[in-house]
Amino acid sequence: MAAVASARELSTNTYISVSALPKLEVPTPTDGVVIVDPSTAKPGVVQLNTGEFDIREVYLTYLRNDHDLTMPVAAIKSLVDLVERINSQTTAEFLDVLNRGIDALKESIRNPISLSAGCDLFLRFIVRFLRHSQSMPKLVAHLKQSYKLFGTRAKDSRKKLANIGSKFITDGCTIMTISYSRVVLGMMDVALKNHIRFRVVVTEGSGGKRLASILRERGVPVAIIPEGAVGYAMNKVDFVLIGAEGVVENGGIINVLGTCQMATLAKAAGKSIYAVCETHKFVRLYPIDSYDLPITQTVINFSLDDTKEQQPAKKDTIEEAERIGNDRFVDFTPPTLLTAIITEAGVLTPSSVSEELLKIWF
Repeated sequence: MAAVASARELSTNTYISVSALPKLEVPTPTDGVVIVDPSTAKPGVVQLNTGEFDIREVYLTYLRNDHDLTMPVAAIKSLVDLVERINSQTTAEFLDVLNRGIDALKESIRNPISLSAGCDLFLRFIVRFLRHSQSMPKLVAHLKQSYKLFGTRAKDSRKKLANIGSKFITDGCTIMTISYSRVVLGMMDVALKNHIRFRVVVTEGSGGKRLASILRERGVPVAIIPEGAVGYAMNKVDFVLIGAEGVVENGGIINVLGTCQMATLAKAAGKSIYAVCETHKFVRLYPIDSYDLPITQTVINFSLDDTKEQQPAKKDTIEEAERIGNDRFVDFTPPTLLTAIITEAGVLTPSSVSEELLKIWF
């Protein structure tokens, strides 16, 4: 301990180079997290006394194995797996390792906005439980039961949302949408089962062609348009229906790049804009605009070299990246452009999102 204290004193002295200090052999703790050099740490890997835990790989594996799984639920399942491997004797050590795992997961995914909603819910659940009981075995046992129930409820919520939202699709209407969204597709499936005839206009990027192919197989006429033709086609549609990666506290939504543009043009044309999202994607963020999001994006990239193009993220394959939102830019659509937000809890006005967040968190 004396050696460690003297090393700290030396490191704070501006006249002595830290690199010149002797290397200290720090013993491995019997519980908690192993101390490692941050420069050699792998992205998404948490160092435990029992070994390495690659929370990023666990998270991606859940998404690959279940295409109906949302990012917040996959994040919660990954954190449950982490909790099972934490060997700590105190609450402080346990929470420290858990927070390291959450940070490692968020930092290893280029766009962690949606999964952060699941991380925040999970951490809130843990803190509430530890207020009543600090028994780690009881916590792990309770988590195993709870997360299975949460996963089932999350899938059920999408079905409930589809039933609520399908009532907005009327016979003979034309809908405009952007990219591939499972909740939007679910709403359309329910409308088809109710023998409602409708047409869809979808932009070609970010999974739009995939959505068009699925709908055409089910007998729905679909028009694929470039992003630049949204304004041209707006007067031919009845309303706009869009998914969301996250709903923020002020009632705005975060979704694939181009959503804000589509909503702006729809508002100018007097068309209704409905956002569709499960409540477990409600995020505790309050962005002012797209540049205020807690992620790094190079949408505007000035260059003198015309041979450089935006490349897909190398962390995952293009197909996986498109599905999990890891390789596409996003923007922020303010609440003033939205007519309503359709959730499994009902149809909400953007101004009532903050009230719904209070119900979830408090």
